Amino acid sequence: MINMEDVGLCIHRYSPAEQWILNNINLEVKKDEFVSVIGPNGAGKSSLLKLIAQEVKPSKGLAEFSYTPEDIGIIFQDPRHGTWEDLTVEENIRLSLYRRQDLKLDIPMRLKDFQLDLETKMNLPVHSLSGGQRQALNLLMATISHPKVLLLDEHTSALDPKTALAVMEMTAKICKNLGITTVMITHNLQFAAKYATRILVVRDGQITHDVSCQTTEKELYDLF
Repeated sequence: MINMEDVGLCIHRYSPAEQWILNNINLEVKKDEFVSVIGPNGAGKSSLLKLIAQEVKPSKGLAEFSYTPEDIGIIFQDPRHGTWEDLTVEENIRLSLYRRQDLKLDIPMRLKDFQLDLETKMNLPVHSLSGGQRQALNLLMATISHPKVLLLDEHTSALDPKTALAVMEMTAKICKNLGITTVMITHNLQFAAKYATRILVVRDGQITHDVSCQTTEKELYDLF
């Protein structure tokens, strides 16, 4: 799915302000993997996600992807990002299906799976939802058309612990059931250790560790 060889990303290149924000990135991600990306603020995690999303091109090295930007679902940290807040819940979902009119879905049942009462709010405008309900809706909208790749940029960090766990559980369930290759940036080491099949530690613009899902939360804290 993803292959990067000696990839670097530079801003203000060939100027006195030149800065390499990613360097020496060697990464291979296979189909169906669930990869968590952890590391301190400013380490380059979001820049790595932008490369994977094909929003930016590498300044050096080789980056190959077996998917197009249209095959990607993305969920951001802010639950308000990704929905049309003046439209209803059902209208938002219908719009997210514009490329998959062939799918026949029981929308109320899909919403009920989140156990956040979303199925009772189908005709309400999205701006009336709580942050957790909006993020659950974002998750459904990002995955309902069966993307090949799902990118998660700290998608549970703005939620209270109970709701964050509910959204994370549904994320893992959906990705496994649909076989979606997933890359998740998170500061929640418990989620990284529990749900990922593989964990990358990014520091100073480089992948310093690439560890298996057998790594404990404490071991991740030491690597962080």
